[in-house]
Amino acid sequence: MSIAPSRLRRLAVAAGGHAARVLPPARGAWAEAMRRELDHIEDDRAALRWAVGCVLSSYRARLPALPTLPAPIEAIAARIGAPVRTIAALVRGPSWLLAALLVVLLGLRIADWRPFALARDSLFDLYQTTAPSPVMSDKVVVVEIDEASLAALGQWPWSRAVVAALTRRLTEAGAIVGFDIVFVEPDRLSPDRLARAFDYIDPALARALAAAPSTDGLFAEAIGEGRVVLAEFLDDDGIGAVPAGSGVTVRGRSAVPHLPHARGVVRSLPLLARTAAGSGFLALYLNPDPDGVVRHMPMLARVGDHILPGLALELARVARATEPPSVEVGWFGIERATIGGLAVPTDRTGEVWPNFALASPRGVSAHAVLEGGVAPGSLAGRIAIIGASAAGLRDIRQTPVGHMPGVYLHARALRDMLAGTLLRRPGWAGPVEIALMIASGLGVIVVAGARRRRGFITFWLVSMAATVGASVALHRWYGLLTDATAPVIATTVLVFAILLIVAQRQDRAKAAFPR
Repeated sequence: MSIAPSRLRRLAVAAGGHAARVLPPARGAWAEAMRRELDHIEDDRAALRWAVGCVLSSYRARLPALPTLPAPIEAIAARIGAPVRTIAALVRGPSWLLAALLVVLLGLRIADWRPFALARDSLFDLYQTTAPSPVMSDKVVVVEIDEASLAALGQWPWSRAVVAALTRRLTEAGAIVGFDIVFVEPDRLSPDRLARAFDYIDPALARALAAAPSTDGLFAEAIGEGRVVLAEFLDDDGIGAVPAGSGVTVRGRSAVPHLPHARGVVRSLPLLARTAAGSGFLALYLNPDPDGVVRHMPMLARVGDHILPGLALELARVARATEPPSVEVGWFGIERATIGGLAVPTDRTGEVWPNFALASPRGVSAHAVLEGGVAPGSLAGRIAIIGASAAGLRDIRQTPVGHMPGVYLHARALRDMLAGTLLRRPGWAGPVEIALMIASGLGVIVVAGARRRRGFITFWLVSMAATVGASVALHRWYGLLTDATAPVIATTVLVFAILLIVAQRQDRAKAAFPR
């Protein structure tokens, strides 16, 4: 129920009396005039509002005066206050639209909208193709299953006896051997399997075949004679098993939120895996770029609670005869994997960025290795990765510098690890790029608010040049990949929006004051 008007009047009179008592004696005449004013206000609600305002004014009159600041401090305060007043003026104008546009652009950048991603990838590809680095000493060689080998040894897959002979030749030459191949199933060309597959052959021949050594056994023996790393692939369909354990250790924060995850892992036959020096997953199908170009490769992945190394990382471990790698995790995600004294920089998800601009020497043919066509001593102390390069085996990938077989991508990543020439895309790069995008965007808006068209255009051009120049210098001198396109795109869109607003205002002014 509402209060009666007479009650409101009594409240107003009481409030006016309280205000008169609060005021200092010197303001007594003003207090008396305030009380008389209530008699001239006919509406009781208006009288109450008047009395409340007088109470607030009386309390304000009792506050002591602020001391006068020294002249230098007053000057500094004036300088600080000028941009604040400018921003306040901008908010009252069309700049809230520009600020909203900047927020939308930030959201699209954070969501990695395709145009932003395409611009960033194109910039990184440009770095690869226009800024090649000198060729480093090569410790890795690719043994190709090429057209010449297929012509000489028959279609793939070959008998494991042939693969065992190839492995022995490389081991005898002093090489560490890695396979870009997963041997999941038993060899269909093994004599014992042939004896069971053809029931119409001569019984004596069938008994002779059944008594012959298994080619898988021969391959396992060849693996055990050297240092051999087998491949595995991560499985998201629930076919592969979850590993029983992993030797990868984690230092710092938890790595679980940052690593790619799979349900299981599919490995080579247990007979082969037991004699191998290590095993690493094939990384090419994880997190592909939308345009199909391979720019980065996962070197760490999580299966259950276990962290597994990629093939190139495991080959580096075996080559250095060290313990499993340790992973360092910081505020922004994965920072690096360390193998002995070798630090492998990664991005926040555990991926490495090979330096494809470095020249990659061609490999050797598997047939040439088997026939003794490789110079003696040329493979000693090197890492030989066996993989397919024949076009018919369909393991060709697109990179920033052109097409190459998938085995060469593993070799490229391994070369860069050992030579220290990996490109770096650290976890802090993304937040810094977003902060720079905010700063440059707000700078354009503030400078435009000063109503100096040349000023904000000059600011736009200078900020673009500084951003791109810094990104180029960081790549050239430190191998850092930083995205200069997001700030440039944001400021460019804002500048065109400002020019559109200015053009509309000019059109309205011409319409309002026609000649």
